[in-house]
Amino acid sequence: SGVASVEEVDTAVSRGPGLRWAVMGPHLIYHLSGGPGGIAGHMAHLSRSKEAMLRDLASWTAFPAGTAES
Repeated sequence: SGVASVEEVDTAVSRGPGLRWAVMGPHLIYHLSGGPGGIAGHMAHLSRSKEAMLRDLASWTAFPAGTAES
């Protein structure tokens, strides 16, 4: 959707959640980010935005044009 370039995504992951995911894994990160509610709290807060993202990805039947261009 043009939200971020490949380089921007790589930078965000490597300097953002990437290090924590390597140490704890995404499920523990989700549990911890939910506060006292754990994963349920995380999903209650973010499920609408996550569902929107999944709906967009679910429509892919092939890689978008230009995916492999640098």
